[in-house]
Amino acid sequence: MFCQGVAGNKIFNANRMLRYQTENYDLDFYTNRWHGEGTSTSYPSAVMSNPTTPNSFYVESGSYFRLKTIQLGYTLPVRSIKALGMQKARVYINAENPLTLFGYNGYSPEVSSSDPLMSGADRGVYPLSSIYTFGVNLVF
Repeated sequence: MFCQGVAGNKIFNANRMLRYQTENYDLDFYTNRWHGEGTSTSYPSAVMSNPTTPNSFYVESGSYFRLKTIQLGYTLPVRSIKALGMQKARVYINAENPLTLFGYNGYSPEVSSSDPLMSGADRGVYPLSSIYTFGVNLVF
């Protein structure tokens, strides 16, 4: 098993700032936005006068914990496979990136950029894929 995590860092969620007309609203923003008297004050109205002005509203926690790799395997006892002409038999399942725990509103808290001025800013990071593998090792 291999795990990794980060605590205490911040991410500038540029995805929430860079909206064009009515595009790119995540579900949390859409359902908790202000849309009239007596409604939520968690987020501003979706109709903002200048939504592209950077400010601390777009800064979120970048802390996360990720299970990067885990493998579970079982080696069959020699006495049960000897009749089949095998010396060793092992079955396993392997998972890469099966679990990421985070509170950030983007797809992934791991943001990076080739532009050093955009380091720590999420402008459309694609999440890591999860890969699941099943295997059998046989020795004759």
